[in-house]
Amino acid sequence: MRLKHLIFLISLLVLGGIAYCSFVLLKHGFSARAKPLWIEAVVAKNVRRLAIPSAAKELKNPIKLDALSFAQTRDHFADHCATCHGNTGSGKTLINEGLYPPAPDMRSETQSLSDGEIF
Repeated sequence: MRLKHLIFLISLLVLGGIAYCSFVLLKHGFSARAKPLWIEAVVAKNVRRLAIPSAAKELKNPIKLDALSFAQTRDHFADHCATCHGNTGSGKTLINEGLYPPAPDMRSETQSLSDGEIF
């Protein structure tokens, strides 16, 4: 009897999930440009985290941090990254307004990642 109740409950949850997804799809359509639901963002970030091998997460930046490497990094960012990420790393640029997915805010979204995860 307990197994029947469990199967019924799981079936009810699955059907409810399908109904909810159908409702969202009918109401909002299906577009890659639409902002993802919060659950999609959470799942995507966790899947990305799972896709990075644990050995890669432990990698450290091999470049020595000194005045010369900092200047070279700043110049490289200005030439190759600031177009989308902005000079401050905020991502607030005209180019980034038209990108999907948008370039992340380097001041917040990437600060919790290790050197290896960013690499």
